[in-house]
Amino acid sequence: MAADLPYVRGVRGFTLLEVLTAMAIFFMVSGILVSGVAQAIRVAEVGGVEAARTRDQYMRLAWFRETIALTVLPPNDLTQLDPPPPLEGDLRQVSGLSIQTFRSNSNAPSQYRFEIKFDPERGESGLFMTMTATTAITDEIQQSLPLSTWAGSEGRFRYLDENNEWHDRWPSVERQVKAKSYSQSDLPKAVEIRYGGNRDVAPNSVVAAIQDRALPLPTLRELMQ
Repeated sequence: MAADLPYVRGVRGFTLLEVLTAMAIFFMVSGILVSGVAQAIRVAEVGGVEAARTRDQYMRLAWFRETIALTVLPPNDLTQLDPPPPLEGDLRQVSGLSIQTFRSNSNAPSQYRFEIKFDPERGESGLFMTMTATTAITDEIQQSLPLSTWAGSEGRFRYLDENNEWHDRWPSVERQVKAKSYSQSDLPKAVEIRYGGNRDVAPNSVVAAIQDRALPLPTLRELMQ
C-alpha cells in the first residue's frame, strides 16, 4: 500500500492571474532598466561629443593666444616716413605681424588678422582667423578659419597699455594725440578677447600677453653687416 502524502496546511499554487501579473511587472521593470541604460548611453555620447568640441575649441583658442603672444615689430624701414602701426585693432578685429601663425613653417614673421563675426541666421558669433594665400592663378586668396563659436552676438577685443589700462582700439586715441615717447612700445602689453555670456552669466576671457615688445626685427642691411 502506498504511503499517504503529508498534508501541509495553507500551501497552494499560483493562479494564472498571479503569474501573468508577475510577468507584466517583470517586463515593465526590464523595459525601464533598458530605457535607462539607452538614455545613459545617449547622454554619454552627447557628453563625449561636447567634451571633444570643447577640447578642440580650447586648442584653437590656444592658437590665437600663441599668435598674439609672438607678435613682433616689423623691421626698421628708413624709406617710410610714416610707417603703419605694427598692430592695429578695434572691438571686432585685430591684425599684426607674428612669427607663429597658421602659415608659418619657419621663424619668418607673417601677417595675421583675427575677426569676430556674427551670424544672425544661426544666432551665433565666432572668432575667425583670416589668412592670405598666394597661388599661381591669382595673386591672393583670403581664407577664414573658424577658431571658436558661441551663442549670441557678444564678443570684443581689448588692448592693455603700459599703464595697465584697457582700450577698445589700438593704437589708442591717447597714443595718437600724445607725442611718441621712446620709452613706449608700439605694441600693447596684452590683447584680450571677451566672448559669450549674458545678463546672468559672466563672459569668457582669453588674454594673450605679448612676449617681446621692444626689439624690432633686424633689416636685411643689418644682417649683412
